[in-house]
Amino acid sequence: MNSLYLIALFGLLTLLFQVYRLAYPRPYPNIPYHPASSKRLWGDVPELLRSLKTSQDPAGFLFQQCRNLNSPVVQLFLKPFAKPAIFIDDVREVKDILSTRTMELDRSTKSQRTFRPLLPHCSLVKATGADFKGQRRFWEGLMGTSFLRRVAAPKMYHVALELVDLLRAKAVIADGRPIYFFGDFDLAAFDVIWKVIFGVELNGIRDEREATVEAAKHMEQPVSKDSVATMPIVSKPDMYNVICFVIQSVERTFMSFFQPLHHWLIRQSPDYKEKWALKNRIIDGIISGTRSQLEHLSAKQLAECDETSAVVMGVHRQLLAERGELGNLAAPTQREIHDELLMLLIAGHETKAGTLSWAIKFLADNPEKQDRLRAALLDAYPERSNGVQPSAEEILTSSIPYMDACMEETLRVGKITSRLARIAVTDTEVLGYRIPKGASVTLNPYVGGKPLDIPEELRSKTSRQSKGNFQSHWDPEGMDQWVPERWLADDGSFNPHSFPRLAFSAGPRVCYGMFYLTFTATVPYF
Repeated sequence: MNSLYLIALFGLLTLLFQVYRLAYPRPYPNIPYHPASSKRLWGDVPELLRSLKTSQDPAGFLFQQCRNLNSPVVQLFLKPFAKPAIFIDDVREVKDILSTRTMELDRSTKSQRTFRPLLPHCSLVKATGADFKGQRRFWEGLMGTSFLRRVAAPKMYHVALELVDLLRAKAVIADGRPIYFFGDFDLAAFDVIWKVIFGVELNGIRDEREATVEAAKHMEQPVSKDSVATMPIVSKPDMYNVICFVIQSVERTFMSFFQPLHHWLIRQSPDYKEKWALKNRIIDGIISGTRSQLEHLSAKQLAECDETSAVVMGVHRQLLAERGELGNLAAPTQREIHDELLMLLIAGHETKAGTLSWAIKFLADNPEKQDRLRAALLDAYPERSNGVQPSAEEILTSSIPYMDACMEETLRVGKITSRLARIAVTDTEVLGYRIPKGASVTLNPYVGGKPLDIPEELRSKTSRQSKGNFQSHWDPEGMDQWVPERWLADDGSFNPHSFPRLAFSAGPRVCYGMFYLTFTATVPYF
């Protein structure tokens, strides 16, 4: 009997030892890494945590390891029991991977796991295959110039003017004191995106202004003009609160160790259930109401239907597909339309608010460039000096190179997207390093780091062919500062080929939010 106990004990200890070994990092062959990290249970995490105490920039630390190891491709160990995470920091190769190699390196399954419990039918959670491409074709034109001009521009223009009125009212209340305004940009961005997608007035900014002006009458301001002005806390629209809650849930889930379990726990909370039910009731109601308006139209009327919002576009094309008018495109279900519209709402809202806030910060930090931009705007719209506001059409048809340069530089320096997660769907090679199937790969989209010296023959064929597509991939004088002039040609025109543009990714999974950002950002500068 004692011998059986000893055998069982030995077996248990052996099992525990094997589990313990599995918890330690297991490096991929021939990809640089920190030897000391490979001998620790938590790998590179201790250094990452120390870095976050001072920088609060995890992406900066992760990609700095490429410099520390003198390699554009490195592997880090960020979780016990997990495969190494591969990081690639080379602008040319990142651009090439995004543009031409999605069949080798596709959207990360971690991103898909984060959004799938929320939006199981949207294009964001699909691999770059037939379903994804069909869904993109179905919504083709949603972010195009025609839709921007006909539908989005008037809505953006209206909300932008309301935002200007709100900020002016707050400036009067502040009486020379500084103002915290990110929340206003966030609400304005949501107002715009909501109207563009669902065609329904939210009136968040208008109501915010009216409530702020009224409540401020009964508030006292700090004595010091250097103190931040006190502003009343005004209730926000229900759908704004719901989407902010959803975004926070996504962020917490993405950073969690066990994503499915983490999000399951969030979904069990009464607050989540209440907000999610409200979201479903409102959005499904809009979709159903739109369908009831269109489904009884004749074939001729339906063919001539004007797509006045994203929801009208989706339902209109759904009906056309059901009648066989869209070739081999399948008609989506209401749930598929719902998820795609909600994905657009979340993505558009977050990107726009962040970009506008960075733009204002950079302009405030660089008053001479702010003066140059204002002069360029007044030169384009001289009647503004007489109090005449340019129309939406005038803004759309005007060429303001310095404005374009300011927005492009804001997207670059603001790092709207700090990293792009991919997964190797097959064995492949990047810059001479073998990337095994199933490996997690993170790409650095920041255009500004000094590139490492890489022999040209190590690059992919398409990367070598695209070498001359841009004037430069790096400025020897450094690119950490906000300098819009770097995007201007010698004749003063905007040069989109000065450097690669990766803020909105590239290739088949590119985000077209730039169309919205450039227009919406113009009006507040007046």
